[in-house]
Amino acid sequence: MEVKFLLKDEVFVDFFNTFLSLPVFGLTPLYMLKDNKWLMWPNVPFAQVNTGVFLKWLETHRMVFFKQTELYHSFILCTEILEFASSKSTDDLKWTPADQWLLRKCLGSVRGIQRFRSFLKGTAEEELVLFCVRVSMLLSMKEENENELQTLNQQTLQTAIRLSHLSEGSAILSVCHTGETVCLCFSLPLNTALFLFFCL
Repeated sequence: MEVKFLLKDEVFVDFFNTFLSLPVFGLTPLYMLKDNKWLMWPNVPFAQVNTGVFLKWLETHRMVFFKQTELYHSFILCTEILEFASSKSTDDLKWTPADQWLLRKCLGSVRGIQRFRSFLKGTAEEELVLFCVRVSMLLSMKEENENELQTLNQQTLQTAIRLSHLSEGSAILSVCHTGETVCLCFSLPLNTALFLFFCL
């Protein structure tokens, strides 16, 4: 999806702004969703910037790298949880619109997902969250054109997943009971895998 459409989503904006404000970048553009405008640091009068060209620049010079980060895949996880909470399949949970609003406010940001992960620290669910993020990263790598570095990154991530999450005594195997169920999760879309994990 193009950046200009994603910029309408407050959850995406929070995660993307966090990425854009990393000190590694010399120019820090921050998007102010309420004002529908960009702020630049160092200060550049945005009136001098062509918005269309700027968004293309963002797409090629920032978004590409953002999609390779754990932060982006935490955004995907956050989105999946929020979508699951607002879907028809949660009717049995008797969630009210107020519950969904509260969940979105509490979880729908970088700080929210960090708090969520802190809350899960030391539990089996902490490993499940990390597993979901890593699987999301792995699946996105498989969708891209592969080069030598990409293949190496993919193999490294697969090894990390195998050693951390698919070895004897891991929370993933404990929850799923068999390695076959976990392998099945690799072939499912992330939201389906999440649904399985939350229902087990």
